[in-house]
Amino acid sequence: MDKQKLLLLAVLVVMFVSFQAAFAKGNHFQYGDYEIYYEYYPAGTGLEDKAPLLLVHGFMGSRTNFYPLIGELEGNFPIYALDLLGFGDSSKPADFTYSRNNLAGSLASFIEINIGRPVNLLGHSMGGEISLFLARNHPQLINKLILVDSAAYSSSDNFPGWVVFLEPVSAPFIDIFLLNRPVMRNFLNRGFVSGDLSEERQKSYVDAALKTKARVILALARDNEGGIGGEEIQEIEVPTLIIWGEDDEAVPVEIGRRLNQDLPDSRLVVIPKTAHLPFEEEKEVVAGEILAFLGGR
Repeated sequence: MDKQKLLLLAVLVVMFVSFQAAFAKGNHFQYGDYEIYYEYYPAGTGLEDKAPLLLVHGFMGSRTNFYPLIGELEGNFPIYALDLLGFGDSSKPADFTYSRNNLAGSLASFIEINIGRPVNLLGHSMGGEISLFLARNHPQLINKLILVDSAAYSSSDNFPGWVVFLEPVSAPFIDIFLLNRPVMRNFLNRGFVSGDLSEERQKSYVDAALKTKARVILALARDNEGGIGGEEIQEIEVPTLIIWGEDDEAVPVEIGRRLNQDLPDSRLVVIPKTAHLPFEEEKEVVAGEILAFLGGR
């Protein structure tokens, strides 16, 4: 084969690899009768054996929330970003019990069957609380844990009981008056970010939120087992990095400090001038902390 053909072949290989990296493969994992949608981002050459990072989004979110962070981390290790059952492009079954513990069970199956080896687990907001349940119940599946502005110590009585009881009335109310673009945009800009998000990123968050159904929101309230408590958290021995936005109003930094006290092998990093989405406002800083913790570049 002459040099020109070799050069052309090399260019085609590079283009193919770049195309694969630019467009993550979307897949569905079968969990019983339901499908969990996820995207996979391969590691760079020679890094395929590094522990995968599994990203778990928060309430009314999706894997798209992590796109800026994935852009910073991609190539250092395999990355899986999924949509929890009830959210994004995953199934939204009416017959599923949406307790944090049950959602953690779906993640355990995803890791055991689909990934096949222990992972580093990153959970944001409600996804952080689900990750805490997973780390407590299935520590053998988790190498290291990263909590970003994580929910914890929650109570089952945070949601008015009558709203759940009157679901036939409350569900249409939520669909009409809560799950609409102006309300979601206003919600996003009040306490979730310290500065301004680009129009593109605002649309991404709102689009993800609007894929949530009222019956799922009500089921999450109805099936909430009361959250994970301090004594349960103290049983988690997985090395943990806690990242928090200093100005978070949705989940105040005091929760992060309490987690740092209760988790025996943990370190807290507070990011100034950020709120509930530090990986959005300071993606380079957050990525740097994650890579240092996981042993990346």
